[in-house]
Amino acid sequence: MQTKFSKAMKWDDIENKADETVVRVVREVLGEKFDTADPDVEHIARELLMNDTLEKEHERCGKYDYQKAFKYISRGRSRKIGWSIWAVACMVCIVVGFVFMLDKIPNNEEVVVLTEEQKAANQVVLYLGNGEKVELSDTEKLHFLENGQQIDVANGQVTYGDNVRNESQNVVYNVLSVPQCAEYHVVLADGTKVWLNSDSELKYPVSFSGETRQVFVRGEAYFEVAKDSLHPFIVRNGKVDIRVLGTSFNIRAYQDSSIYTTLVSGCVEICHADDHLFLKPGQQCEVSEITGKMTISEPDLDVVLSWKNGDFIFKNAPLTTIMEEIQRYYGVRVEYTQESLKDRKFYLYIERSKRLEEVLQKLTWTGSVKYRLEGRKVVLYE
Repeated sequence: MQTKFSKAMKWDDIENKADETVVRVVREVLGEKFDTADPDVEHIARELLMNDTLEKEHERCGKYDYQKAFKYISRGRSRKIGWSIWAVACMVCIVVGFVFMLDKIPNNEEVVVLTEEQKAANQVVLYLGNGEKVELSDTEKLHFLENGQQIDVANGQVTYGDNVRNESQNVVYNVLSVPQCAEYHVVLADGTKVWLNSDSELKYPVSFSGETRQVFVRGEAYFEVAKDSLHPFIVRNGKVDIRVLGTSFNIRAYQDSSIYTTLVSGCVEICHADDHLFLKPGQQCEVSEITGKMTISEPDLDVVLSWKNGDFIFKNAPLTTIMEEIQRYYGVRVEYTQESLKDRKFYLYIERSKRLEEVLQKLTWTGSVKYRLEGRKVVLYE
Protein backbone atom coordinates (compact mmCIF):
# COMPACT_ATOMS: atom_id res chain seq x y z
CA MET A 1 0.00 0.00 0.00
CA GLN A 2 1.68 3.17 -1.21
CA THR A 3 -0.78 5.60 0.36
CA LYS A 4 0.49 8.61 2.30
CA PHE A 5 -1.43 10.72 4.73
CA SER A 6 -1.65 14.43 4.21
CA LYS A 7 0.55 15.13 7.24
CA ALA A 8 2.54 13.44 9.97
CA MET A 9 0.38 12.16 12.77
CA LYS A 10 0.52 11.67 16.50
CA TRP A 11 -1.16 8.80 18.34
CA ASP A 12 -4.42 10.71 18.83
CA ASP A 13 -4.57 11.37 15.07
CA ILE A 14 -4.02 7.68 14.32
CA GLU A 15 -6.71 6.60 16.78
CA ASN A 16 -9.28 9.07 15.45
CA LYS A 17 -8.64 8.16 11.82
CA ALA A 18 -8.74 4.45 12.66
CA ASP A 19 -12.11 4.93 14.40
CA GLU A 20 -13.66 6.63 11.40
CA THR A 21 -12.07 4.23 8.90
CA VAL A 22 -13.47 1.21 10.74
CA VAL A 23 -16.99 2.67 10.54
CA ARG A 24 -16.43 3.61 6.87
CA VAL A 25 -15.26 0.12 5.88
CA VAL A 26 -17.77 -1.86 7.93
CA ARG A 27 -20.73 0.15 6.64
CA GLU A 28 -19.51 -0.30 3.08
CA VAL A 29 -19.31 -4.05 3.62
CA LEU A 30 -22.84 -4.05 5.07
CA GLY A 31 -24.13 -2.06 2.11
CA GLU A 32 -24.79 1.11 4.08
CA LYS A 33 -23.89 4.64 3.02
CA PHE A 34 -21.32 6.56 5.05
CA ASP A 35 -19.82 9.83 3.86
CA THR A 36 -16.60 11.21 5.28
CA ALA A 37 -15.02 14.61 4.74
CA ASP A 38 -11.56 13.28 5.65
CA PRO A 39 -9.61 12.48 2.45
CA ASP A 40 -7.18 10.27 4.37
CA VAL A 41 -9.98 8.11 5.72
CA GLU A 42 -11.64 7.84 2.31
CA HIS A 43 -8.36 6.92 0.63
CA ILE A 44 -7.38 4.13 2.99
CA ALA A 45 -10.95 2.80 3.05
CA ARG A 46 -10.95 2.49 -0.74
CA GLU A 47 -7.54 0.83 -0.68
CA LEU A 48 -8.75 -1.77 1.80
CA LEU A 49 -12.03 -2.39 -0.01
CA MET A 50 -10.61 -2.59 -3.53
CA ASN A 51 -7.77 -5.07 -2.95
CA ASP A 52 -7.47 -8.34 -1.02
CA THR A 53 -6.04 -6.80 2.15
CA LEU A 54 -9.13 -7.47 4.26
CA GLU A 55 -9.48 -11.02 2.98
CA LYS A 56 -5.87 -11.84 3.83
CA GLU A 57 -6.14 -10.29 7.26
CA HIS A 58 -9.40 -12.17 7.82
CA GLU A 59 -7.61 -15.46 7.15
CA ARG A 60 -4.84 -14.49 9.57
CA CYS A 61 -7.17 -13.07 12.21
CA GLY A 62 -7.30 -16.28 14.21
CA LYS A 63 -3.51 -16.18 14.58
CA TYR A 64 -3.38 -12.63 15.98
CA ASP A 65 -2.32 -11.93 19.51
CA TYR A 66 -3.71 -8.40 19.48
CA GLN A 67 -2.02 -7.45 22.75
CA LYS A 68 1.44 -8.34 21.42
CA ALA A 69 0.67 -6.57 18.16
CA PHE A 70 -0.39 -3.40 19.91
CA LYS A 71 2.65 -3.45 22.20
CA TYR A 72 4.83 -3.71 19.09
CA ILE A 73 3.15 -0.73 17.47
CA SER A 74 3.17 1.31 20.68
CA ARG A 75 6.96 1.07 21.11
CA GLY A 76 7.10 4.30 19.16
CA ARG A 77 9.51 3.02 16.49
CA SER A 78 8.84 6.07 14.38
CA ARG A 79 6.45 9.00 14.18
CA LYS A 80 6.86 9.38 10.43
CA ILE A 81 4.16 9.15 7.82
CA GLY A 82 5.54 5.89 6.50
CA TRP A 83 4.33 3.75 9.39
CA SER A 84 1.37 5.90 10.39
CA ILE A 85 -0.59 4.52 7.45
CA TRP A 86 0.22 0.98 8.53
CA ALA A 87 -0.77 1.66 12.13
CA VAL A 88 -4.24 2.75 10.99
CA ALA A 89 -4.50 -0.07 8.45
CA CYS A 90 -3.50 -2.64 11.07
CA MET A 91 -6.15 -1.42 13.52
CA VAL A 92 -8.81 -1.39 10.80
CA CYS A 93 -7.95 -4.86 9.49
CA ILE A 94 -8.04 -6.42 12.95
CA VAL A 95 -11.38 -4.87 13.91
CA VAL A 96 -13.04 -5.51 10.54
CA GLY A 97 -11.64 -9.04 10.58
CA PHE A 98 -13.41 -9.59 13.88
CA VAL A 99 -16.65 -8.31 12.36
CA PHE A 100 -16.41 -10.80 9.50
CA MET A 101 -15.60 -13.67 11.84
CA LEU A 102 -18.70 -13.06 13.96
CA ASP A 103 -20.84 -14.34 11.11
CA LYS A 104 -18.97 -17.67 11.26
CA ILE A 105 -19.21 -18.26 15.02
CA PRO A 106 -21.54 -21.20 15.78
CA ASN A 107 -24.47 -20.04 17.84
CA ASN A 108 -24.39 -22.64 20.61
CA GLU A 109 -24.72 -20.21 23.52
CA GLU A 110 -27.61 -20.34 25.95
CA VAL A 111 -30.39 -18.05 24.72
CA VAL A 112 -31.73 -15.63 27.31
CA VAL A 113 -35.53 -15.76 27.42
CA LEU A 114 -37.72 -13.65 29.67
CA THR A 115 -40.32 -15.40 31.82
CA GLU A 116 -43.87 -14.05 31.96
CA GLU A 117 -43.10 -12.53 35.37
CA GLN A 118 -40.01 -10.81 33.98
CA LYS A 119 -41.97 -9.52 31.00
CA ALA A 120 -44.56 -8.03 33.35
CA ALA A 121 -41.81 -6.42 35.41
CA ASN A 122 -40.39 -4.87 32.23
CA GLN A 123 -43.67 -3.20 31.24
CA VAL A 124 -43.70 0.52 30.42
CA VAL A 125 -46.24 2.18 32.72
CA LEU A 126 -48.05 5.54 32.57
CA TYR A 127 -49.27 6.73 35.96
CA LEU A 128 -52.19 9.18 35.67
CA GLY A 129 -52.97 12.05 38.00
CA ASN A 130 -55.81 10.12 39.65
CA GLY A 131 -53.47 7.26 40.55
CA GLU A 132 -54.63 5.00 37.73
CA LYS A 133 -51.92 2.77 36.22
CA VAL A 134 -51.92 2.27 32.43
CA GLU A 135 -49.62 -0.40 30.98
CA LEU A 136 -48.25 0.52 27.55
CA SER A 137 -46.95 -1.56 24.67
CA ASP A 138 -45.39 -0.85 21.29
CA THR A 139 -48.38 -2.27 19.42
CA GLU A 140 -51.48 -1.33 21.43
CA LYS A 141 -53.38 1.88 20.62
CA LEU A 142 -55.13 3.81 23.38
CA HIS A 143 -57.13 7.05 23.50
CA PHE A 144 -58.38 8.68 26.70
CA LEU A 145 -58.82 12.00 28.53
CA GLU A 146 -56.92 13.24 31.59
CA ASN A 147 -58.05 16.50 33.18
CA GLY A 148 -59.67 17.47 29.88
CA GLN A 149 -56.50 16.73 27.89
CA GLN A 150 -56.52 14.25 25.01
CA ILE A 151 -53.89 11.50 25.35
CA ASP A 152 -53.05 9.12 22.49
CA VAL A 153 -50.84 6.03 22.74
CA ALA A 154 -49.54 4.33 19.59
CA ASN A 155 -46.32 2.89 18.16
CA GLY A 156 -44.26 3.23 21.32
CA GLN A 157 -45.22 6.86 21.89
CA VAL A 158 -47.50 8.86 24.20
CA THR A 159 -48.83 12.07 22.65
CA TYR A 160 -50.67 14.84 24.49
CA GLY A 161 -53.04 17.22 22.74
CA ASP A 162 -52.21 20.87 22.12
CA ASN A 163 -51.51 22.73 25.33
CA VAL A 164 -54.33 25.02 26.41
CA ARG A 165 -53.12 27.25 29.23
CA ASN A 166 -55.50 27.72 32.12
CA GLU A 167 -53.66 29.63 34.81
CA SER A 168 -56.40 28.98 37.35
CA GLN A 169 -56.46 25.19 37.12
CA ASN A 170 -54.53 22.89 39.41
CA VAL A 171 -51.50 21.25 37.82
CA VAL A 172 -52.07 17.53 37.16
CA TYR A 173 -48.97 15.40 36.66
CA ASN A 174 -48.43 12.16 34.79
CA VAL A 175 -45.42 9.89 35.29
CA LEU A 176 -44.00 7.77 32.47
CA SER A 177 -41.91 4.93 33.90
CA VAL A 178 -39.64 2.98 31.54
CA PRO A 179 -38.05 -0.16 33.07
CA GLN A 180 -35.01 -2.15 32.00
CA CYS A 181 -35.28 -3.83 28.59
CA ALA A 182 -37.42 -0.98 27.22
CA GLU A 183 -37.42 2.54 25.73
CA TYR A 184 -40.25 4.99 25.11
CA HIS A 185 -41.09 8.32 23.52
CA VAL A 186 -43.47 11.06 24.67
CA VAL A 187 -44.70 14.28 23.05
CA LEU A 188 -45.70 16.76 25.75
CA ALA A 189 -48.61 19.19 25.54
CA ASP A 190 -46.34 22.07 24.41
CA GLY A 191 -44.89 19.97 21.56
CA THR A 192 -41.64 19.09 23.35
CA LYS A 193 -40.38 15.64 22.35
CA VAL A 194 -38.69 13.38 24.89
CA TRP A 195 -36.98 10.01 24.37
CA LEU A 196 -36.54 7.89 27.50
CA ASN A 197 -33.80 5.29 27.82
CA SER A 198 -34.10 2.06 29.82
CA ASP A 199 -34.60 2.35 33.58
CA SER A 200 -35.76 5.98 33.35
CA GLU A 201 -38.72 8.04 34.52
CA LEU A 202 -40.29 11.36 33.53
CA LYS A 203 -42.80 13.37 35.58
CA TYR A 204 -44.60 16.15 33.71
CA PRO A 205 -47.85 18.15 33.73
CA VAL A 206 -50.71 17.07 31.51
CA SER A 207 -50.88 20.72 30.40
CA PHE A 208 -48.47 23.51 31.26
CA SER A 209 -49.42 26.59 33.24
CA GLY A 210 -47.57 29.32 35.08
CA GLU A 211 -44.43 31.20 34.07
CA THR A 212 -42.28 28.13 33.42
CA ARG A 213 -42.62 24.64 32.00
CA GLN A 214 -41.17 22.20 34.54
CA VAL A 215 -40.56 18.47 34.27
CA PHE A 216 -38.66 16.00 36.46
CA VAL A 217 -36.39 13.25 35.16
CA ARG A 218 -34.57 10.23 36.56
CA GLY A 219 -32.29 8.13 34.38
CA GLU A 220 -31.48 9.15 30.80
CA ALA A 221 -33.54 11.24 28.39
CA TYR A 222 -33.09 13.19 25.18
CA PHE A 223 -35.11 16.41 24.83
CA GLU A 224 -36.14 18.42 21.79
CA VAL A 225 -37.72 21.40 23.54
CA ALA A 226 -40.44 23.39 21.79
CA LYS A 227 -39.61 27.08 21.60
CA ASP A 228 -41.53 29.43 23.88
CA SER A 229 -39.52 32.49 24.92
CA LEU A 230 -42.20 33.55 27.41
CA HIS A 231 -42.15 30.24 29.29
CA PRO A 232 -38.67 28.77 29.87
CA PHE A 233 -38.42 24.98 30.02
CA ILE A 234 -36.80 23.58 33.17
CA VAL A 235 -35.66 19.99 33.67
CA ARG A 236 -35.08 18.96 37.28
CA ASN A 237 -33.79 15.79 38.89
CA GLY A 238 -33.30 16.75 42.53
CA LYS A 239 -29.63 17.74 42.17
CA VAL A 240 -29.42 19.74 38.94
CA ASP A 241 -31.75 22.17 37.18
CA ILE A 242 -31.42 22.65 33.42
CA ARG A 243 -33.00 25.83 32.10
CA VAL A 244 -33.67 26.07 28.35
CA LEU A 245 -35.78 27.86 25.74
CA GLY A 246 -35.70 25.90 22.46
CA THR A 247 -32.94 23.34 22.65
CA SER A 248 -31.88 19.74 21.97
CA PHE A 249 -29.89 18.03 24.70
CA ASN A 250 -29.28 14.74 26.48
CA ILE A 251 -29.29 14.26 30.25
CA ARG A 252 -27.93 11.17 31.99
CA ALA A 253 -28.86 11.15 35.68
CA TYR A 254 -28.96 7.63 37.03
CA GLN A 255 -28.97 7.03 40.76
CA ASP A 256 -25.59 6.98 42.55
CA SER A 257 -23.82 8.33 39.49
CA SER A 258 -22.49 11.63 38.20
CA ILE A 259 -24.93 13.70 36.14
CA TYR A 260 -24.08 14.42 32.51
CA THR A 261 -25.82 17.06 30.38
CA THR A 262 -24.80 17.18 26.71
CA LEU A 263 -25.97 20.02 24.48
CA VAL A 264 -26.67 19.28 20.81
CA SER A 265 -28.19 22.61 19.75
CA GLY A 266 -29.30 25.88 21.33
CA CYS A 267 -28.20 26.96 24.78
CA VAL A 268 -28.78 25.66 28.31
CA GLU A 269 -27.98 26.91 31.79
CA ILE A 270 -26.94 24.26 34.33
CA CYS A 271 -27.66 25.09 37.97
CA HIS A 272 -26.26 23.07 40.85
CA ALA A 273 -26.23 24.27 44.46
CA ASP A 274 -24.89 27.84 44.26
CA ASP A 275 -23.07 27.32 40.94
CA HIS A 276 -24.29 27.70 37.39
CA LEU A 277 -22.79 27.65 33.91
CA PHE A 278 -23.86 27.82 30.27
CA LEU A 279 -23.16 25.20 27.62
CA LYS A 280 -22.48 25.65 23.93
CA PRO A 281 -23.47 23.03 21.32
CA GLY A 282 -21.13 20.05 21.48
CA GLN A 283 -20.25 20.59 25.14
CA GLN A 284 -21.03 18.37 28.10
CA CYS A 285 -21.33 19.30 31.77
CA GLU A 286 -20.52 16.69 34.40
CA VAL A 287 -21.68 17.18 37.96
CA SER A 288 -19.55 14.81 40.02
CA GLU A 289 -21.42 12.44 42.32
CA ILE A 290 -18.45 12.50 44.71
CA THR A 291 -17.38 16.16 44.85
CA GLY A 292 -20.37 17.98 43.34
CA LYS A 293 -17.95 19.89 41.12
CA MET A 294 -19.10 20.94 37.65
CA THR A 295 -16.72 20.41 34.71
CA ILE A 296 -17.12 20.99 30.97
CA SER A 297 -15.81 18.73 28.20
CA GLU A 298 -16.44 18.04 24.51
CA PRO A 299 -17.57 14.40 24.16
CA ASP A 300 -18.11 12.30 21.05
CA LEU A 301 -21.78 12.99 20.25
CA ASP A 302 -22.09 9.72 18.33
CA VAL A 303 -21.30 7.88 21.55
CA VAL A 304 -23.52 10.03 23.79
CA LEU A 305 -26.55 9.76 21.48
CA SER A 306 -26.01 6.19 20.32
CA TRP A 307 -28.77 4.85 22.59
CA LYS A 308 -31.34 7.22 21.04
CA ASN A 309 -30.22 6.21 17.55
CA GLY A 310 -30.63 2.51 18.31
CA ASP A 311 -26.98 1.58 18.73
CA PHE A 312 -24.34 0.64 21.24
CA ILE A 313 -21.22 2.70 20.48
CA PHE A 314 -18.25 2.67 22.82
CA LYS A 315 -14.79 3.95 21.98
CA ASN A 316 -11.95 2.93 24.27
CA ALA A 317 -14.44 2.63 27.14
CA PRO A 318 -13.87 0.71 30.40
CA LEU A 319 -15.57 -2.68 30.51
CA THR A 320 -17.66 -1.54 33.49
CA THR A 321 -19.11 1.34 31.46
CA ILE A 322 -20.10 -1.02 28.65
CA MET A 323 -21.55 -3.66 30.93
CA GLU A 324 -23.58 -1.13 32.94
CA GLU A 325 -25.38 -0.20 29.73
CA ILE A 326 -25.81 -3.83 28.66
CA GLN A 327 -27.07 -4.74 32.13
CA ARG A 328 -29.62 -1.93 32.06
CA TYR A 329 -30.84 -2.62 28.53
CA TYR A 330 -31.06 -6.43 28.67
CA GLY A 331 -32.06 -6.71 32.32
CA VAL A 332 -29.20 -9.01 33.34
CA ARG A 333 -26.76 -9.12 36.25
CA VAL A 334 -23.00 -8.96 35.67
CA GLU A 335 -20.28 -10.74 37.60
CA TYR A 336 -16.52 -10.18 37.18
CA THR A 337 -14.28 -13.09 38.16
CA GLN A 338 -11.28 -10.73 38.30
CA GLU A 339 -11.36 -7.11 39.45
CA SER A 340 -8.70 -6.24 36.87
CA LEU A 341 -11.23 -6.85 34.08
CA LYS A 342 -13.29 -3.82 35.05
CA ASP A 343 -10.74 -1.25 33.88
CA ARG A 344 -9.89 -2.89 30.55
CA LYS A 345 -10.95 -0.77 27.61
CA PHE A 346 -12.83 -1.82 24.51
CA TYR A 347 -14.39 -0.60 21.27
CA LEU A 348 -17.90 -1.75 20.43
CA TYR A 349 -20.24 -0.88 17.54
CA ILE A 350 -23.51 -2.85 17.30
CA GLU A 351 -27.26 -2.27 17.01
CA ARG A 352 -29.27 -2.41 20.23
CA SER A 353 -31.82 -4.61 18.48
CA LYS A 354 -29.34 -7.51 18.50
CA ARG A 355 -29.70 -10.38 20.93
CA LEU A 356 -27.62 -10.23 24.10
CA GLU A 357 -25.52 -13.18 22.89
CA GLU A 358 -24.59 -11.34 19.70
CA VAL A 359 -23.48 -8.28 21.65
CA LEU A 360 -21.39 -10.36 24.04
CA GLN A 361 -19.84 -12.35 21.20
CA LYS A 362 -18.75 -9.17 19.48
CA LEU A 363 -17.38 -7.77 22.73
CA THR A 364 -15.25 -10.86 23.33
CA TRP A 365 -13.74 -10.57 19.86
CA THR A 366 -12.55 -7.02 20.50
CA GLY A 367 -10.45 -7.68 23.59
CA SER A 368 -9.12 -10.12 26.15
CA VAL A 369 -12.31 -11.13 27.92
CA LYS A 370 -14.61 -14.15 27.76
CA TYR A 371 -18.12 -14.72 29.02
CA ARG A 372 -20.65 -17.35 29.97
CA LEU A 373 -24.36 -17.08 30.70
CA GLU A 374 -25.85 -18.47 33.88
CA GLY A 375 -29.56 -17.80 33.52
CA ARG A 376 -29.97 -14.02 33.77
CA LYS A 377 -26.36 -13.51 34.88
CA VAL A 378 -23.38 -12.70 32.65
CA VAL A 379 -20.08 -13.96 34.05
CA LEU A 380 -16.94 -12.31 32.65
CA TYR A 381 -13.52 -13.97 32.92
CA GLU A 382 -10.13 -14.16 31.21
